[in-house]
Amino acid sequence: MQCITFIATLLLLASAAAEARSLRAESQCPPPGLDSVRDFNLQAYIAAPWYAVEQVVVSYQPRDSFFCITARYIPVDPSNLQKGIDVVNYANRGGVNNNPIGVSGAAGNSSMQLFAVPAPTTGPSAASKLLVGPKQFVSAAPAAAVAQRLGAPNGNYRVVAAGPSQDKRIGYDWAIIVGGAAAPSEPTADGLCAPSKAQDEGFWLFHRNPLAPQSDIDAMKKVAKGLGIDTSRLEPVVHEGCKYEGADPAAAPGTAAAAQPNAAPSTTSASGSGSQPVSSGSAAGSATVSSAGPAKVVGTAAVAAGNCNKHWFGWLLLMHGKGC
Repeated sequence: MQCITFIATLLLLASAAAEARSLRAESQCPPPGLDSVRDFNLQAYIAAPWYAVEQVVVSYQPRDSFFCITARYIPVDPSNLQKGIDVVNYANRGGVNNNPIGVSGAAGNSSMQLFAVPAPTTGPSAASKLLVGPKQFVSAAPAAAVAQRLGAPNGNYRVVAAGPSQDKRIGYDWAIIVGGAAAPSEPTADGLCAPSKAQDEGFWLFHRNPLAPQSDIDAMKKVAKGLGIDTSRLEPVVHEGCKYEGADPAAAPGTAAAAQPNAAPSTTSASGSGSQPVSSGSAAGSATVSSAGPAKVVGTAAVAAGNCNKHWFGWLLLMHGKGC
């Protein structure tokens, strides 16, 4: 009798494993047709600071740095974004207002300069695709050559959804970003696609307000799932009490133009504005979907050569003396 029970248990386990494999096999990752936002206003997107409210852990952003994470973008020439954008990322490690860290001069770190250029692609969603990496690498060659080297013809930083803002100057109150040339590339058992840990792919929920309403965060997750992106690995970033000391790009050596405003602009929460259209990349291209309302350091990326090929941000790891 015990033998029969044991065999039955093995059969059940084998059946469950086979079903899980079947579900994963049915998932095509990235989600078929996933695109970035159409008719994207990059000028408005970079007009004010962003705050990561939830994101996944990646090698260059460990869990102990999920405090006060901000991103600011400073164009070399505001009238011509093709010339590139300085990326100023900031966070605290180990607690709020503790051990500031950053790039492009943030937190006093001038050793690492991050830079973004539009991806060398065309079409209605081209403006929401960027190539991001160390400035000396990204700015040293035409974008097409950089994209070929990175294996990212459509960029390694893509805004796949954005919630419109009532403030036309900033364009968007929230944004969903994926990082990696083919992100999200890891199938999940429920048929969605998650950012690959092995490939160090990023996934961020950004908001203009560091203390974003939970209704907006929930709306972002709903939109992400609708695009086929698994949200289970997202973790919250703490912003309560943050002073963001050292995050101001005005103090960043080598960055272009003047500082952007430190204060988060006034935004309208999802709970107070009713349903509004949200720009997103979907299987049918970029679609207008309905969410709860209009309502992320932004993940930045570069794929290194050699032993860091598996990391979409390998160059940064190397420059910080970390192994891949």
